[in-house]
Amino acid sequence: MSLTNTIKEHFDRCVISKYDGLSVDHPIISLNSIKNIMGDDKDKPSKILMNLLAKISNEYPKRNDDQKLLDQIAKEGIGLTVFISDLIESCETHDYKKMEQESARLHLVSDNGLSGFEILIELALKDFNRLGIFAYHLHRAMNFNKEIVGVWHYTRCLINEIVKNELPNAHENIEIKFDLDKNIYNNQIITLTSAHRLWNINSIRKSGFIREISYWLSKQESDSKKINNENKTTSDLSKYVKSGGRYFIDIAEELIDNPKKIIELESLRYLSNNANPIHLSYISDRIMKLLQ
Repeated sequence: MSLTNTIKEHFDRCVISKYDGLSVDHPIISLNSIKNIMGDDKDKPSKILMNLLAKISNEYPKRNDDQKLLDQIAKEGIGLTVFISDLIESCETHDYKKMEQESARLHLVSDNGLSGFEILIELALKDFNRLGIFAYHLHRAMNFNKEIVGVWHYTRCLINEIVKNELPNAHENIEIKFDLDKNIYNNQIITLTSAHRLWNINSIRKSGFIREISYWLSKQESDSKKINNENKTTSDLSKYVKSGGRYFIDIAEELIDNPKKIIELESLRYLSNNANPIHLSYISDRIMKLLQ
């Protein structure tokens, strides 16, 4: 089996897990973070990280009623019309049983099954602090080596997280520029990098994504006072930024007993590739703290 197929198999197993913990700790976040780091050397994939993917993806028992729900909706009849507004309204009124039913109907009439999934991602972003990190990583996991037949499992996984708390009402769009460099010292670094990636993601619901992220971003305090021009960047990080390599893979292998640290490491990897190089000293310092 190819590397991409193996990783996708772990993603598919993870999203059918019976998971009742916090959304910010959902195992799909760890899996996608590890996948991103492994992407730095696809020719020689890390066996240590591959084993970790297998371990995390099988951590929880399987959910086994996804297809049963689809079959039930199909048997009852989809109806002549299926409206996106019905799904949105069911979420706004906290009628989560109907939300699941409307999601299933949208899935059944969609050519690629993505319509309901993308709408639910947008709805989830209304509660960005709770669901933003999860929504980003689930979105990327679903789109990785995408197979239409499996989209419903990702949709159901998303629904299960949304219903754990009532969602707030939709927010107004706020005209704001997402300046990663002005927000890099935000302590919520994993949330920040998830927001920045969702801001730039390709989606049929992108305008809705940006609307909710713009509201979240407007509530964040930018801090440029911590910029330290003294270059304390490690030589290995500098080499990575210039020419890539296994720098982050090697560090992730040292952190296998603490997947949460690997998630933060992956966010720092993103910043090293996307933020102004003036911040590399700060990024380097954060990486070294993870190893302490």
